[in-house]
Amino acid sequence: MVKKKILVLEKQNFPENYLNKKINNNDINYFSGNKNYSTDYDIIFCRLKYKLNEKFLLKYNKLKYICSPTTGLNHIDLNFCKKNKIKVINLKTKNKEIQNITSTSEYTFALILSLIRNIPQSLKHLSLGGKWDRNLFLSKDFSEVKVGIIGFGRIGQNLFKMLKMMNINTIINDTNISKPIEKKYNIENKSLDYLLKNSDVVTIHINYKEENKNFIDENFLNKLKKNCILINTSRGEIIDELSLLKHLKKNKRFFAALDVLDNETNDKIYSNKILKNIKKINTILTPHLGGATIKSMNIAEKYVINNLYRVLKND
Repeated sequence: MVKKKILVLEKQNFPENYLNKKINNNDINYFSGNKNYSTDYDIIFCRLKYKLNEKFLLKYNKLKYICSPTTGLNHIDLNFCKKNKIKVINLKTKNKEIQNITSTSEYTFALILSLIRNIPQSLKHLSLGGKWDRNLFLSKDFSEVKVGIIGFGRIGQNLFKMLKMMNINTIINDTNISKPIEKKYNIENKSLDYLLKNSDVVTIHINYKEENKNFIDENFLNKLKKNCILINTSRGEIIDELSLLKHLKKNKRFFAALDVLDNETNDKIYSNKILKNIKKINTILTPHLGGATIKSMNIAEKYVINNLYRVLKND
């Protein structure tokens, strides 16, 4: 195999030893942000910190492969890659290895349990000087709550199993759900309107693609219960953030928990309107922690390395 020059954009926990074991004869370099670095790379490994847009990719005129251990690819300009014959290798969710990655489902599950019991809400209340008064945060038992899961792929299915163990009722909506999956989990695929009107918690697990941009808009939000909790651990671009901000300001009993924001790889993230208003609205934000466990990241990295190995062998 011809020697490959590889650029790794995020060094932390990157399995260099495994890469060298699987695909030897490499020249591996790590991105430092320095403007004077070389750009003659064959392969780039990325996660989510950087936006691989046309401006970024134009610097790498020898680039043949981008490896991203993610399901979503909205941080990569796929049209540019297609036009310039750059192969993008990411997570194929039907693979058994990837099906066993439960980190985002676990994170969403943890958010749901804590939000039902008002833990983040009361913590925020107290940190902003609110009264020590438990009557402000009386909650339902888990068995009284209905959680609406929008998107029933790997993450939605794993989350469903976790909620079932806690005797939490679920409502499922997925435009592409198959009859065998409905039968396997003994569920009924409900309409989106039904889910929005009947759920105490709504959690989003659809992939980001252009037609899903601003999937959560003013019309969507107005159909929710007034005291609904909205959770997004998918991609920020799925939410029309200006409509969400308006809804949060108007409906004081509504709460949003967001692990993702629109354009979060952008250097201007701190000008994000949701983030800037965090103290004034009923929301908690976390910096895309859903898939961020050492084990899951390691499995995902090795998976794309294995796929890269197969591609290189066949090219």
